[in-house]
Amino acid sequence: CMSNDMAAFAAAKIEARGVVPSPMFDLNYGNLTNKAFWICVRDQDNRVVGLNAYRLDFIDTTLADWVVGWMSGLYMKAGLLMVPEHLQPTRTSKSHQLSGWLCYHGELWLEKATRGPRDVGEAMTLAGHMLALLKWQPDALWALVDQRVGLRGIGILNGYPHAERSFLQWAWRPEDISENEWLLVAESHELQQAAEDRLNLGLISTPG
Repeated sequence: CMSNDMAAFAAAKIEARGVVPSPMFDLNYGNLTNKAFWICVRDQDNRVVGLNAYRLDFIDTTLADWVVGWMSGLYMKAGLLMVPEHLQPTRTSKSHQLSGWLCYHGELWLEKATRGPRDVGEAMTLAGHMLALLKWQPDALWALVDQRVGLRGIGILNGYPHAERSFLQWAWRPEDISENEWLLVAESHELQQAAEDRLNLGLISTPG
């Protein structure tokens, strides 16, 4: 299923996982009208077993200049403290080259029992990427993952050609945020290439 109703997303996440959305996708901390959507996977009993969400923001500086203030500000609205180790990513970070309409991808979750040889998570994420591309034509798609996920190469499987370690480092953060967050990026032309590749080659499945 796919929906622009972020109140319904909150209900679905609480139903499936027992927790509210992150501040980036919580209507209590920002207006998401016409700038967010979500995807879910349901099993034969109509239970939510997979989730995925996207939001669009216009960044008139660069992602490097914007991201720390954006994240810490949203969490502050939620009453949660985030203290960065650094006010900006490193000088070599790709985020210094990213600006304009950037689409943030988050809330990726798949119930463990749902994963299989033909990975449902990859298909769900691919669907989200393609919908974001068709809906918004963003300049780039970006996501944050913890080091454990980054080292497993999940970014490549989920359509991100660029993975950057130690993008954000937090001296203080909520328990569900990694102290060392990696950046995943797919620029517009790479999203378009990924769409063509999947049409010709199908999903990149892993043995399971």
